[in-house]
Amino acid sequence: MEDYVWIASRITILPSVTIGRGAVVACGMVVTRDVPPLVIAGYLLRLLDGEKII
Repeated sequence: MEDYVWIASRITILPSVTIGRGAVVACGMVVTRDVPPLVIAGYLLRLLDGEKII
């Protein structure tokens, strides 16, 4: 884990995985590969408006 990383709760980080400088890992994630610097790693957000995905 590099400097200035923010890790939320209930995270599993597998061995040999690097979390890049300034990256954020969202709650409940299982990190299986390296996270680049300054990236927000988390689930995709889809906003629904009736039947359309915004």
